[in-house]
Amino acid sequence: MVYYRQQLQSHSKVLGWAALIRQLLVLTLQLVIITFYLPKAQAQQGNVDTVATSGGTCSNVIVANSNSGCVLGSDGTESGVIYTHIDNGTVLITVGLNSTTVLSFVGEKDSQPNPGDYVLYLSRIRLNSNETSTVANVSGTCTIRMSSDGSIWYSVVCSALGENYTRYELDFISDGRPIVVTHPTQQSENSQPEEIGKINDAMIKEVASEFKGDLTSGGMNLVTRSIQNCYDTTSFEKTVENSRAVTACMLYDTSAFEFDKGWRTGIIARGGNDPGPVTPYLSPQAFEARMEIYSQIPFDGSVSDAESALSQASNAVLNEMN
Repeated sequence: MVYYRQQLQSHSKVLGWAALIRQLLVLTLQLVIITFYLPKAQAQQGNVDTVATSGGTCSNVIVANSNSGCVLGSDGTESGVIYTHIDNGTVLITVGLNSTTVLSFVGEKDSQPNPGDYVLYLSRIRLNSNETSTVANVSGTCTIRMSSDGSIWYSVVCSALGENYTRYELDFISDGRPIVVTHPTQQSENSQPEEIGKINDAMIKEVASEFKGDLTSGGMNLVTRSIQNCYDTTSFEKTVENSRAVTACMLYDTSAFEFDKGWRTGIIARGGNDPGPVTPYLSPQAFEARMEIYSQIPFDGSVSDAESALSQASNAVLNEMN
């Protein structure tokens, strides 16, 4: 469907992912999509060129004949639905079922019978989590009802039928606010890979100074607040400046994680019991989730590359603090 895709490509109100991430961070649909969906979508012989997000609530979700629900945001409202277009022509309409699982209605053909209605003809259902990915062949449609200029969605209704009459359904009502649009491919084309993810002595000294100051002033609670504030002031644009800022945040995060782990190891070595992370923010699960999310920017989604570089640099940060 060329008309609506052109509207999204030329959308005048293009916002970065950071505005969404700052509001709902780990337990929101936006975060789940970035963590678990975008890398898989880009592996489908195509690149994600347009992502549009609408906030709202799900009144009905059925997955393989079973009732389900949407991810709940931190403000008590359900976080939203995401339209994703891949440059190979595939379109996905996605909601989060919980903090680690997303449901995508997938199709390659669409139409727009009038400016206020967009129809995607479904071919597959994808159920993605951080551990598994399930695909089911289906037939059906998703219909987005919207304002004539496409800037506000009113509702999204999906209905699909698979083998053995397996049903998948979604009824979504928008919160009435304008959609948020981003174009990851354009951001990637504007990047300069040779500078992205670079860690130098100046960054190590800068992170060490901030870490030591926060630790002295307010302990690990202030440290974790400063790390999150660091992430919140960045965006998901792959520019040199933003990628350096995200790398510094990740280095501070990794240094704090290693510091906490070292402190716990010392207690165990002295015969004590592992007290666990000093705050839930520094738990292995939360830390790995942040690495998955933010490695998309300076490390092209390679968590292993990110962790290797950051682990070595974090040792230098901790030595600098002594």
